[in-house]
Amino acid sequence: MWQVTAIGRANLSLTAMGLALGGNARAGLEDTLYLRKGELSQGNLPLVSRAAQLAGDLDLTIAGPGETEKLLQLPPR
Repeated sequence: MWQVTAIGRANLSLTAMGLALGGNARAGLEDTLYLRKGELSQGNLPLVSRAAQLAGDLDLTIAGPGETEKLLQLPPR
């Protein structure tokens, strides 16, 4: 299990490349403040939605909370 972490202007392109190569994605204001060049994101939701759209465009599925807990071998709640 791996992911690309890209901070700043390379965030979108490197996230797309990481997904295309079989990695996982992370998204949010901690990685970039911009949704696209010159446009500040209004919060985490647009950035997470963009990452989800990228995954969908690559025919990837997004793990839900239960699947994520199993993948990360987290203890039951």
